[in-house]
Amino acid sequence: MWLAAMNETTLFFFTLLTLICWTQERYLLAALSYAFALFSKESGIIVPALVLMVDLYRNRFVWNRYVLLLIPTAFFAAVFLLTLSNNFMLTNRSYSFGPHALVVLGVSLHRLLWPWFYIILLVGWLRTRKIPWPLLAASVGAILVTMLPYMFISYQSSLPSRQLYLASAVLMTMFASLLKPLRGTVLLKTVVVIFVAFNVGYLWLRKDAQFEERAAPTTQLIEALKQRAPQRTVIDNFAYPYPEIVTGAALAVPGWNPSLVSINDPKAPCSDCLRLEWNSGDRRYF
Repeated sequence: MWLAAMNETTLFFFTLLTLICWTQERYLLAALSYAFALFSKESGIIVPALVLMVDLYRNRFVWNRYVLLLIPTAFFAAVFLLTLSNNFMLTNRSYSFGPHALVVLGVSLHRLLWPWFYIILLVGWLRTRKIPWPLLAASVGAILVTMLPYMFISYQSSLPSRQLYLASAVLMTMFASLLKPLRGTVLLKTVVVIFVAFNVGYLWLRKDAQFEERAAPTTQLIEALKQRAPQRTVIDNFAYPYPEIVTGAALAVPGWNPSLVSINDPKAPCSDCLRLEWNSGDRRYF
């Protein structure tokens, strides 16, 4: 998860740099930055779409400029297709094509917008008595574009927070634009203070507990292995469909070898193995 978050941060940086270089008409630097975005993470493929949306919003669409972006895109597509059979995110079915993707996209958008988008939109309307529809359409469209590479996630109905960095950046830009008419007012300061206080409190009281809950199958496995002598061990009812997490946990315990620990496989029974079963209710192994 930490590595995924780091990749998302790098992708965010090079995406932002690409857009800045492009709007400053430094197209070669923009193409180079886009190439680094692709190298950071496969989802960087959406950067040309964001560039196109920015140009359309500014009424500066010139089709021959985009040839520079096609070069790294073509290289990436070739490498991606040639290595498709070894892409573990697809082979283990973490991502799959199907109508479920539309559900993921809709639920993720709603969760990202709720409730602050509607609150800030209402506050801005009360101040100006008008709604900036072009800004809203462009912003929501850009948010949806940043979600497209992840929408095929198959193991849950919404995107995890680590895949919403770019979408959140667009969302915050939209919030700032909606609040611009309140600049210099007490109402603006009040909205910002409440927004920051609520989100900091939510992270401390809600998200921190969620992080601990999600990590419990791994942290508790490490504790269970520390209390036992190294031996062949099978884990029953593990919370996640990734055997690498189980074998990786063994690396954190002195004396244990990753080859000693595995998730239960009915096709390869082990009658003399130590068996540890994850109890999600008690968050312990028995």
